[in-house]
Amino acid sequence: MALIETAPGRVYVRPTLYDDPPRMIDGQDELPGTLRLRHEAALGVEHTTTPSVLRTLSLPLEALQTRMATLLGRDLGAMLRGPLRWRPDAADFTALVLLHQQAIGLARDAPHVLSHAAAAAALDARITEVLLSAWSGATALPERAAQRRGDLIISRVLRFIEDGPTAPLSLTALCASAGCSAKTLEMLFRERLGQTPLRYLRQRRLWLAHRALMAADTRTTTVSAIALECGFWELGRFAGAYRALFGQAPSVTLHRKQTRA
Repeated sequence: MALIETAPGRVYVRPTLYDDPPRMIDGQDELPGTLRLRHEAALGVEHTTTPSVLRTLSLPLEALQTRMATLLGRDLGAMLRGPLRWRPDAADFTALVLLHQQAIGLARDAPHVLSHAAAAAALDARITEVLLSAWSGATALPERAAQRRGDLIISRVLRFIEDGPTAPLSLTALCASAGCSAKTLEMLFRERLGQTPLRYLRQRRLWLAHRALMAADTRTTTVSAIALECGFWELGRFAGAYRALFGQAPSVTLHRKQTRA
């Protein structure tokens, strides 16, 4: 599972290739030969059963708006308020993917090419034109209103959690941040993250404790102090859950850092 964060002021385009392993984003199975768009500052959830490569085009919103109005005579804002999954013509899809792969290859193997403003601008313009061509002839994949609302709720909750990384959160706090009932939140968490909200919070707190133990100084810090700081009041249960997740006792993690130093 991975959290996908997007920034404001940009449009993100995610192609799903025909040989990509199965994956689910925000509770929806991704379909080969399709494009998924994101255009708001949000957190999304991706599930895969095997290691996968994250391929995403990121374009400035204002520049894309200008070029769409010029080339297609259409309003980008209106399109982004509609469905955000599209199936373009196969030839357009292939052209976009190949161009994206070329851009990745340049960034990896010949970054000096992209350091030239004229060359980078030409590549950016070409990518945008190919994307708009693919988008203009694509078929929108319908989305239910409930799917959109679920996306918004999950994004709010994940942002609320990530904005308070050291604060032990409760189910009540999560529901208040999302503006929904505990039943709705649990259904969405099971659908999108494969676990309940409380289990997600516990796993998150365990990872916070793990990072704190790895960074701690044994001369001034104890396992109990870190566990309490991360919101665990039953220290025996904390130790058992930590061992189950990381394969060792928390005290081993704490002292192993000092031994390696």
